[in-house]
Amino acid sequence: MRLLSEAVVSLAFAVLCLAAEGAAGVVTNCARLVEISTTNDGAEEHFDVTAHAVTRLSASGIGLVVRDGTGAIPLYFTNSVHVADVVPYGTGRFRGWISREFDSAYFFCDGYAFVAPGEPPRPVGEVTSARFMSGECDYLTVSLRGVVSDVFPDENDPRFRYLTLRSGEALVYCAVRDGEGDDMRRLIGAEIVATGNVSPYVHKNRRQIGRTLHVAQTGGIDIVRPAPDDPFAVPEMPPFRREHPSQYALLGRRRASGRVLAVWDGRRMLIRSRSGHVSNVDLSEDQSPPSAGESVEIAGFPETDLYRINFTRAIWRKGEEVKGKSEVGKGTLEEAVDVSPGDIVSQTGGVMRIEADFHGRVIRLKGVVAKVPDEGPAFYLDCGGRLVAVESEAADGLREKVEPGCLVEATGVCVMDTENWRPNAPFPRMKGFFVAMRGVDDLRLVESPSWWTAAHVGVIAFLLAVAVLAALAWNVTLHRRVNELFGNYRKADAARLASEMRMRERNALATELHDTIAQNLAGAMFHLKTAAMSAKRRGDADTERKVDIASVSLHSCLSQLRDNLWDLRNGLAAGENLADAIAKAAKPHLHGASLHLDIDVGERRFSESFAHAVVCAVREGVINAVRHGGARNVFVSGSRSGDGFAFSVRDDGCGFDVAARPGVDEGHFGLQGARERIRMFGGELELESEPGKGTAMRFVVREEQAPKGDDP
Repeated sequence: MRLLSEAVVSLAFAVLCLAAEGAAGVVTNCARLVEISTTNDGAEEHFDVTAHAVTRLSASGIGLVVRDGTGAIPLYFTNSVHVADVVPYGTGRFRGWISREFDSAYFFCDGYAFVAPGEPPRPVGEVTSARFMSGECDYLTVSLRGVVSDVFPDENDPRFRYLTLRSGEALVYCAVRDGEGDDMRRLIGAEIVATGNVSPYVHKNRRQIGRTLHVAQTGGIDIVRPAPDDPFAVPEMPPFRREHPSQYALLGRRRASGRVLAVWDGRRMLIRSRSGHVSNVDLSEDQSPPSAGESVEIAGFPETDLYRINFTRAIWRKGEEVKGKSEVGKGTLEEAVDVSPGDIVSQTGGVMRIEADFHGRVIRLKGVVAKVPDEGPAFYLDCGGRLVAVESEAADGLREKVEPGCLVEATGVCVMDTENWRPNAPFPRMKGFFVAMRGVDDLRLVESPSWWTAAHVGVIAFLLAVAVLAALAWNVTLHRRVNELFGNYRKADAARLASEMRMRERNALATELHDTIAQNLAGAMFHLKTAAMSAKRRGDADTERKVDIASVSLHSCLSQLRDNLWDLRNGLAAGENLADAIAKAAKPHLHGASLHLDIDVGERRFSESFAHAVVCAVREGVINAVRHGGARNVFVSGSRSGDGFAFSVRDDGCGFDVAARPGVDEGHFGLQGARERIRMFGGELELESEPGKGTAMRFVVREEQAPKGDDP
């Protein structure tokens, strides 16, 4: 059944292939697909090729590399075809469509039919660089011999490092998976044989790098001849050599001797050789630079910026005293040429022109310090509107010596800021120039900066702005506070005026009541006493008793009227303390007795109606204690009790039988009036007394239950 199923699938695919053979725009060999992938040119939209499966395209299994007699090409499989369905290393027919994206073309396979079994491709073995570059070995495993001239990390994929391999007359990049603990820098200068798969291009990244050799791990590298123990045991670089820039990379490590002109950036320096040739030197990370003026011997890899020969990944050692053309004539360390930036860099028709001959010469610039950064150049010099960076190995010392705005004279070596030649940059860009000072003594302060620098003006403007905002905020706050105080004053003044008005009205009412009702009541009492005496003479006891009751009632009314008149004339003042009000109200009724007050109700201000009710009730207790109980000491207390206030009046008088006390029927209205006042505020008056043990009156009241508009 399986063979029958495979036969049916093969027959169906063959029918599709036969139908496609006569159609236009169908590619039938790998050579044409390689051409399309390289040029992204042509009108073909589909492919139908018979080829041999070489290897999987990646560990994810998204495709295969296939090869026929004309070349090799990667195929990506769609969801309709799985890599697992392809017979390993067998020959098959692959059908699909071409996808063009920008400057690339990709081939997606959506149909496959098995043709014949095959063998896995054998390693090609060691090949020459010419054969490697021809494309004959694409996607195959090969070995390549050469000398390692550089090792650098892949910033796009930190798992890999690149080796620059000088093989024959070509440079080949080898991508090596970076093994843990591997120090591949030891391979620089060594002759090796690298074994790996040939990739004609790197997918999406670095498309212009050309063919690369992918080495799975450092085990794919065999060292034929290790790097020399003495890195200086290499040929000396001649002072002049007319070569194509690419040829310098094929030279390998070379050495040179000279005097250090300048040092900057912690690992870069400028040297002048005996012949007078000036070279930029980039030191490896393993060494600190020498000092300016020292004679050194360096060993590094030559490159060029098309003006001079430079050295990268170099190491140095102290050399013999250099004497030669560099010790006389222009450009020595002892000379300094006064220049302006315009003498070195100029603009003509919008195009920057740089006088490269100034490279390595000692120049002197005069300008204003524009900026002193924390890192990078020591400072930036403004020379007539053009900024010039000043570098130095003593950058920190220079930063301490200058500040923005000061006028200085800087002496140092002119360094042209250029890039070295790369295959993808045939004409290296010249960025400009900077001055590399040799130390703090090369800087002369001409004039200290004016205090009115832009920074100081900015600080002052900021402080003024803050002060103005603070003044505005204070003004707004003060205005609100004044309005608040004025509002409180108006309320207090209105309350004071209302209180004074009530006091005047009360005084007028008290005067009227005293001159009329009080006088009449006093006259009525006089007549009742006369009537009582007349009934007594006649022996009419019943009439005498009734007249006595009427006299007592009238006397009680007159006493209460006098208390009310006193209240009208001496009512609570605005904001008066409750203890002071009780003491003032009780004082006229003590008649020699001592009043002891213990009022603790906080700083709260009570309404007049509430305070009046409390004062009247307490005063009634004091009057009864002195008048009826003969007390010598009266104790009045008040405190908070839950959501209300508790008051008590105790005395050391004679006491009485509470159940047998005289009431309203006997003409006594004082306690009844006090009870009614207390009930208005949710309280109930309680009496405790026994003959010979004094009397205690207690009540609890709540201010919020006071009826509105009842202020006396």
